Amino acid sequence: MRGYSVTATRTKRSTTPRVRATHKLTEYVRKAPEVTPHLPLVHTTDTWAFRAVILGPGTLEPQPDLVLDDIRLYLYYGRPAYRPNSGSPPTSVPGYAPVCFVLAPDCLPSIERIYPFDSGAFSGKFYAPHVHDRMTLDDFALDPQPGMAARVVGAFFGTNEAYFYGTAIRTKTFDPLELEAQCYYNLIVEQGTTSYDDRRGTIEITIKVPLTLSSSTVRAVVLPKTLLDSPEVQTTLKAWGAEILSYTTSHAKPTEFISQIRAKTEEYLKQNGYI
Repeated sequence: MRGYSVTATRTKRSTTPRVRATHKLTEYVRKAPEVTPHLPLVHTTDTWAFRAVILGPGTLEPQPDLVLDDIRLYLYYGRPAYRPNSGSPPTSVPGYAPVCFVLAPDCLPSIERIYPFDSGAFSGKFYAPHVHDRMTLDDFALDPQPGMAARVVGAFFGTNEAYFYGTAIRTKTFDPLELEAQCYYNLIVEQGTTSYDDRRGTIEITIKVPLTLSSSTVRAVVLPKTLLDSPEVQTTLKAWGAEILSYTTSHAKPTEFISQIRAKTEEYLKQNGYI
């Protein structure tokens, strides 16, 4: 998912033949237990984009990805980890306040890609200390199947609760050739100060088609309390049958509200038996 500062660069091709990893991370994850229940998917945007959804077609639309030169709609599995407008200074401009859609686990018509972490951070080399310099994003791509995210949870976290809090399984052993799995595990257990945040272990899912928001796809919406004064917002949320999870805003950086969104999402997941 976008949000990290990433610059697309051209690298010199090695003359050494690349040994195909045969998607060993996918093979490793396939063998893991599929943790149930499957977690809701989340998509975080800002109030400006939320208004376009409310007053427009009622869909989440794929957006241009300048790094991968494509269009995609980004979602996260079970965690509201994306931070829109991360570079914004403190502001009272209401359009910057984040809004988070909590979506049904089975709401996607199809899945394009799944990664066990934020792909933008990998492309920006934020994870470079933990991976071989010839590893590519494709080496960490997972089967684009609905149960695959739940198997990542089973393989590296053990439970939905541990995954939500970013607590990896304490002790793991790997076949020495499971290089990608070892690298990912080392990434998510790293302690101390880093250049990346909890998106290092948040499962990213992308689709390339619009996602219609309705009573069958929306479970809850976390939004600024002030938006509830809008009749259009109230009417739309009622039509979706969405649980309303509101938070208060102040003159602050938009990213400062993410902790409130996370707390509201955590409460929702607990009350509905996900964690």
